[in-house]
Amino acid sequence: MYAAAFIRRHINNLGDDKPVSIRSFLNYGSRCAVDQVFFNLVRSGHIVRVARGLYIKWSAPMPSILEVSTAKAAAFDKKIAMHGQEDAKKFALIDQTISQPIY
Repeated sequence: MYAAAFIRRHINNLGDDKPVSIRSFLNYGSRCAVDQVFFNLVRSGHIVRVARGLYIKWSAPMPSILEVSTAKAAAFDKKIAMHGQEDAKKFALIDQTISQPIY
């Protein structure tokens, strides 16, 4: 019960509308307890699942693919590298009309 109260309070105190990883809530209880609380919060409509292990408040706008991938990378202490094609576009070495993100 305490894990649920702490997690709900933490989610309610989130000021920004950025996606949050479930990994940042594991200090409130066991993995099973945290998963169960998140399942109940999604089912009740308080939060929305954006990706596996990534959630956002129901009132927040849906994040872009870049925001989701950045949040997932931050949850696992990874960095997102820029593809060589993006560097080439930045320095005007190739045509600017090609714009398909690569993840």
